[in-house]
Amino acid sequence: MRKVFRERVSTSISWPFLIKLINGLTWALPFLLIPFFQKYYPFLLLTGLSLGNISTFIFLKKYSKIFSIEQLITGALLLSSLLIVTIYYNYTDHYEMILFSTRVMISVSYGIGGLVGYFKNTDDNAPAASSPGLH
Repeated sequence: MRKVFRERVSTSISWPFLIKLINGLTWALPFLLIPFFQKYYPFLLLTGLSLGNISTFIFLKKYSKIFSIEQLITGALLLSSLLIVTIYYNYTDHYEMILFSTRVMISVSYGIGGLVGYFKNTDDNAPAASSPGLH
């Protein structure tokens, strides 16, 4: 786990400044807007997490040649959660339930993404099976 984290951080340091800025804004800008638009907290939270994960996936793939499918899956699940919460928001006045469902969807998205990353790394570290063909 430390190796994966260290690899991603050390390679993202070498990205061009504009790319680092764009990636940082996709993560941070929605969170910076929360104090000004508190009513839209669940939407801003899901937006920041989904766009942050998706942009990091894109930039890791393009600039660092790291294919972190778990980030793409997490970002896509969070983005679909944003759509679900938006639809649910239009049909209910129960704000606490919206907050609860947002937290559940974030947990499930990161849980699934983490499992995909775990099994992907487990498969990468497994010894290669010998081929049944002639040697």
